[in-house]
Amino acid sequence: NTEGEGGIGTGFLVDDSGLILSNWHVTYGAKEMFVWTLPKQGVVDAQILFKDIQPYFGQVVAENKKEDLALIKVNGLPKDIKAVELGSNVIEEVNIGDNVYAIGHPKSLPWSFSAGMVSQVRPNYIWTYEDESEHEATVIQTQAPMSTGNSGGPVFSSEGKVVGVFT
Repeated sequence: NTEGEGGIGTGFLVDDSGLILSNWHVTYGAKEMFVWTLPKQGVVDAQILFKDIQPYFGQVVAENKKEDLALIKVNGLPKDIKAVELGSNVIEEVNIGDNVYAIGHPKSLPWSFSAGMVSQVRPNYIWTYEDESEHEATVIQTQAPMSTGNSGGPVFSSEGKVVGVFT
């Protein structure tokens, strides 16, 4: 959030025009966001990232509270950044026992990679956050580690397609 409120979340480029997908609970209440891309020099300490590297300015353009999703529009991203490839049908592409991979910022440790096995796929799963907001979506339950800061990050199949959003 550009007013300095909120925390760190993750998102990923879904369209070369600058659309980033994240979670509703990451953008909740914000109209504008600061967005950092992976620096050319690679992973850096979070303190350096937020103090020394200029962020991009993003605007929250759509939210789906029920499915805990949000779209953020960012202009001026580097030309060499490419959108991820999205899977087409989670129910058909993800099976119990499949390996999945996630990228996020757990506990403010930027660009961490996690792997885990799918332990269940739960269609029409309903969950509630601490603020008592209710949500419903198809959920991929994994053994991949998750902590604050991973929210909104991509979950990839072994084929490299995004099949979910870490929540």
